[in-house]
Amino acid sequence: MYVCWKRYAAFTGNALHSRNKRMKPVRGGTMVEKIDKVSFNHFISEGQKVVEFIAGWCVDCKRIAFSMPAWEEEYTSFRFGEIDVDEAREIAESRDVKGVPTFIAFRDGREIGRLHSKEAKKEENIEAFLDRITEGVTCS
Repeated sequence: MYVCWKRYAAFTGNALHSRNKRMKPVRGGTMVEKIDKVSFNHFISEGQKVVEFIAGWCVDCKRIAFSMPAWEEEYTSFRFGEIDVDEAREIAESRDVKGVPTFIAFRDGREIGRLHSKEAKKEENIEAFLDRITEGVTCS
């Protein structure tokens, strides 16, 4: 029963909250940083980051959330964050995000790859994207 509750909680966003409201707890002890329009530029400014543009109403975004812990463990050279396009419309528009989910990879503030929403609905496409950016190949 507990496992079912954890899956339901992760799917609906009713997971137990940590004290740090900017961090979203997920299974496996990994964390996805919740980004907003104030923290976005600071988050992407240093290091290698992957930002998932999501929306609360997006079923595909919620389904993909189940795979995020495994990807975080596998692709440790990147920090993962998510930003809600409804809460940060200006950021989504400035980054030319036309649909959700969309993944954009950054290295020291510069975009190095993008996976548009049409392709970001399949886990195998997301994994191939993460493999390409990990190998240093820029992609869009």
